[in-house]
Amino acid sequence: MDHDDKQEQVRRVVREWFQRIEEALPVAENNHRQENRMPRIEFTRVFTPGRCHGLRLLNWKVWCQRYSIDLELLLRILIRIYSFRRKPSRDPSVCTLGIPVAVVTGVTCRQRIEDELRKIFPNGENRQDRRDSVQLPVIKSIPYDNFSEMILRYGAEMKHRHQELGREPQQQRRNYRA
Repeated sequence: MDHDDKQEQVRRVVREWFQRIEEALPVAENNHRQENRMPRIEFTRVFTPGRCHGLRLLNWKVWCQRYSIDLELLLRILIRIYSFRRKPSRDPSVCTLGIPVAVVTGVTCRQRIEDELRKIFPNGENRQDRRDSVQLPVIKSIPYDNFSEMILRYGAEMKHRHQELGREPQQQRRNYRA
């Protein structure tokens, strides 16, 4: 895979993520309006940040995967957190986030989202659901009689792997601190 293929793949991922944001933003906005007893609006156009912010907005994708939440919940949390800073569109038929991208993709925002998620899921149910969905294989028998035999076998396999790759295993350097 050469450089152009990788760039095209990144562009495709960013385009797909922008489409998901365009689908989820009106839903999150209407949920916010419903919580504040405001009438729901059928948006005719969704305004997303410029394409230059595509890689920044991929932070949301990482956060959704890390915290096992969907994009709509993430957007609802962002709208609730930054409701005092939002500048909605003047045109009521246009849906926009109304918050600078740098604000909603930074470290402080991630920390605030983590705090909100602790309030929403105090026992970590969102992460528990993710752990439940992954089925680990059951080990029916252990082929080694003792632990030292297993360690010797593992060391030999790792040495063999390094020889196949054509490099020597790196020696661990000592960390001297003054």
